[in-house]
Order: sequence, then structure tokens, then C-alpha cells
Amino acid sequence: MNIYTALIIANIVICFGICAVTIRRINFVGAKQLLFLIIALTIYSLGYLFEVLSPALENKIIWYNIEYFGIATIPFLWLVFAFKYTGFEWLLSKKWLFIFALIPVITIIMVWTNKYHGLMIEVLGISTAGALPEILKINGPWYWVQVSYSYLLIFSGSVILLKSVFSLPPFYIKRGAILILGSLIPFVGSALYIFKLAPVKSFDFIPLFLGVSGVLLTWSLFKIKVFQIVPIIRDMIFDYMKYGYLVTDNEGKIIDANKYAQRILDFNIRSLIGYDVVKFFSDRDLLNNLYTYNGAYPDRSINNGIGGFQKPVVRGPVFFTGGDKKSTGGERTSMWSRTFSFTEDDRELKIRYRDFINSFKGKSQVLIINPENKDLKKFISVSPVPIEKNGRNLSGFLFELQDITESKIIEERLYSSRKKIETINKIIYGISISENTLDVFTKISDTVKKLLGFEYTGFFQYNSRVLEKMFVSRPVIKKIFDNSFFYNEAFKHFKRGEFRFIDVSGAPENYRFLSEYIRGIRSILFIPVENIGLFIFFAAGSEKMDEENIDICGLLANQSVVVLKRIWLQKSLKAQAERDPLTGVYNRRY
Repeated sequence: MNIYTALIIANIVICFGICAVTIRRINFVGAKQLLFLIIALTIYSLGYLFEVLSPALENKIIWYNIEYFGIATIPFLWLVFAFKYTGFEWLLSKKWLFIFALIPVITIIMVWTNKYHGLMIEVLGISTAGALPEILKINGPWYWVQVSYSYLLIFSGSVILLKSVFSLPPFYIKRGAILILGSLIPFVGSALYIFKLAPVKSFDFIPLFLGVSGVLLTWSLFKIKVFQIVPIIRDMIFDYMKYGYLVTDNEGKIIDANKYAQRILDFNIRSLIGYDVVKFFSDRDLLNNLYTYNGAYPDRSINNGIGGFQKPVVRGPVFFTGGDKKSTGGERTSMWSRTFSFTEDDRELKIRYRDFINSFKGKSQVLIINPENKDLKKFISVSPVPIEKNGRNLSGFLFELQDITESKIIEERLYSSRKKIETINKIIYGISISENTLDVFTKISDTVKKLLGFEYTGFFQYNSRVLEKMFVSRPVIKKIFDNSFFYNEAFKHFKRGEFRFIDVSGAPENYRFLSEYIRGIRSILFIPVENIGLFIFFAAGSEKMDEENIDICGLLANQSVVVLKRIWLQKSLKAQAERDPLTGVYNRRY
């Protein structure tokens, strides 16, 4: 055994040692990828060892073929390791993994079927002139395809490692010197062997150089931990921020997004790397749902049924600006800063990236997701933040996406409540000046139907110890009141002065008869008013009554008491003034 054989054996022992260390620390970021890389290197080294030790040419060829299970896969595994180690494995989709693995698989097949086509090597015999008895061969065309492809993948992986090291703070760059060295060493070994530059003939230095590189990578991964900070920043901080972030380069191409942004906008970043951000918004019809928020005052701006939100003025696929008073009919704050057009050929919206960014300046833009679905609707605040290098050169934008659904829903409710209160005040004033009871009941019935969701209204006056039907908004209410169970329930709530809301779906079976008269009835509201009588409101449909609407019904019912008493008192006084109290005949005043 000469020194060269000893070097190969030592390299195999080192590879087994690295595998043992890596298995014990398999949960480290990049450890699994490093393990597969070292296993491939071990197969390469073992195959080369037995190739040079086998005396017969046929056996050497078999071991040479076995070597290629490692040789062909090392560049691919190196690239995967580089992506994983630096925290950018999310950029490597399954589709690209399949594409990158295609050439190594073809190479292995070409090696094992070489005797049929000779595209890999042409075997001439055994070389005895060099340090070790290797196969004497002439490389075929596919060999150079494999070499070129291997250099491409190894170079790409090394660039990723180097670029990531130099993007770290100075402290980590110094610690990354070992990693830099480990990423460059494989090029030295492969160049010495492939281009016959080594001082020793017929000896493959590549496994030895890869072994040294493996030791340095293992040291960097487990001891120095130079890159532990990168995956932590990318995965633990960026991905799990409470806000969404969409990153674009200076040309408007999407280059990154955290999980929150992917979830709220429903996309996968792996399929959108390099995609134009304006086209991204346009393809998902998000441009049409991007509003300028001017506060919770819809009456001061154009809105789409949503308080304070103003939709861009759209005519077909063309977006017009809010600053153009002639085209929009007034000063409006639109999404766009100028008029954009499209060509008749491609019918595609043409919006320059800079114009898209400029439209955000000085404005609060809100994206509304699922605007037509009340249960799934979300409000997302969108704010682009410039990313600058050295405080001068603009390199891209960071779009901050903040879910403000809860606050906007509260604002909507406050606005809705304010509008309800304004309407109720007008109704109460109208009721207060009414001259007859029918007008009072009609106004209350119309209000609770249009504003509060109660479809039917009935008022039953307490007279001579019984409840008498005085007003019904529909004749069907009379039929319901004729039901003995319902009459007893109403009388019970009146006598107790009990303000009672009943959800029919959860009420006793005795209430089920109501569905025969009112289709889709959902709830009933009993409101006794002093000792005068009882209001009953019926709600139908799918919407559930909230406490605010119920309270407003109570307010209207109680306000009507004062008006009814006034009307009845005026009627009584008029009768007393016009008729003789004994005979009931009209008197002289009449």
C-alpha cells in the first residue's frame, strides 16, 4: 500500500467520521443535506479505492461505474446543501429539484450503459505510468456535459454561500472565512484532475479535496455556527411576523414573501419568484379592491358600501386618476396617479411599476379581500417601504400588509350605529308630531322593517283585562294572535312587564306553528309598554338580530307611549268638549 492509497483510505475514514458527527446533530439546519453530501463522497471514495486496487479491467470498470453514484450526485447535493444552509431552501421548488436532478440521473444511466454507446468514455486499458493503476480512457461527449453541469451546480452553490457570508455583519464575515475556504476547495481538486494540472499523474485528487471541504463545512456548521443566524432570521423572524411582507426588487419583480403574506393573499411564493408585482395584483383582481381610506365618513367620498373607502374610477380595463377633475367629475383620491391604457392586441393592463409605487405616497391604501362575502371579508392595509443600500441606492420595496379587519369592522359598526341613531331621531320627531295612532304604528312598523330587520309588527292594547288587537302590519298577525298558546304567552309577558326576545329555532315546540304563517321566521320580540299594551315584532330571514337593534326597538316602543297618551288624551278632551256627558248628544260647542 503506497501513500496515495493511504490518502484515499484516510479520506474514507474522515467521511465516516463526519457522518457519525452529523447523525448525532441531525436536527441542525443543513445537517441532513450535509449527511447526504458526505454519503455521496464516501461512495465516490470507496469506488475509487476499489477501482485502483482491483487488478482486472472488468472489475475496475464495475467500481468505476459505482463511483458515479457519488460523482454524479455530489454537485446536485452541494447545491441543495447551499440553499438549505443559508436559509433559502424555499426558493428551490420541487419542480426545480426535479430539473436539477435530471442530468445526474441520466449520467448514471449513461455510465452503466456505456458499453452499448460509448458516449461516456472509451476504455483503452489500464494506466501503469501514474501513481495508481487507473482505467486508461478517452472521455466521450457526455462526460463533458456532466463536467460542465457539475461545475455549474458547484459554482452556483458556492456563490450562494459566499454571497450569504458577505451579506452578514463584519463579525460573522470573519467567522465565515472557514466556510469560504470550504466552498472554494472543490474547484481546486477538480481543476487539477480534469485538466491534468496535478504534479502526480493518474491520481484523482477530487475525493481528497472534497473530504477537506467536508471537514471545514462540518466545523462551520456545528462548531462555529456561522450560518445559524441566517435561517433564524429568515424562518423564525421574517416568516412569523404578525404582519405580512412582500419583497420586490427595483424592477418590480417579486423576490420574497413571508408566510403571513402568502396566507392572506392566497399564493405560494415558490411559484411567483420573478413575477411582476403589478401583474400579480391585476391577475388576482386585487387592483379593483384597493381603496384609499379617508376615515369613517362614506358620505364625503365615493364608497362601495364600506365606510370611508373609495374605489378607483374604472372604465373597462382602464384606470383613471382621482386628480383629473374633468374625467371624474370632482377631486377624488384614487389609487392611481395618472391614466393608464392597454393595447387592443393583448388587452392587458399596462401600469408602470414606478407609477404603482407613487400612487401610495401620502395615502393610506387598504386592500379588501372577499368584499362580497360578509363572513370572509378582510381589510388589509398596504404600505410599500423602500429598501436602500448604503442609504442611497434603491434596491427594491418591502410591501407591509397589515390585517386591520377588526378595527375596520368596529368603524363600520360605529358608522352604522351613528346613521341608525340619526334616522331614529328623525323618526321619533315624526312620531312626536303625529295626530293619530295609525300614523304612529305605521312609522314604527316601517322603521323596524327597513332599519332593524323586523318584518312584521303588531300592537295589542290592554283593555278590560284582555289584550285586544289594535294594529297589525299584516293580516297574518291576527291569525297568529288567535292561537291560544301565543295569546297566553303574550299576556304573560305583558303582565310581568317582561321585555323578552325569543329565538324561534331554540324555542319550545309550541312556537313551531308560527312557521305555518310566516315563512322563515327566526325570532320574536315582546315589548310591554307600561300598562297600555304590548308591541310584538317578528323577524324572518337568515340574519341574526343583534342587541343594538333590539334596544332600538325598545326605544321606539317606549317613545310611542308618550305620543299615544297625548293622542288619546286629546281625543278624550275633544269628546268631552263636544258631547253631553249624560246623553252623548253633540252640544252647542260642537
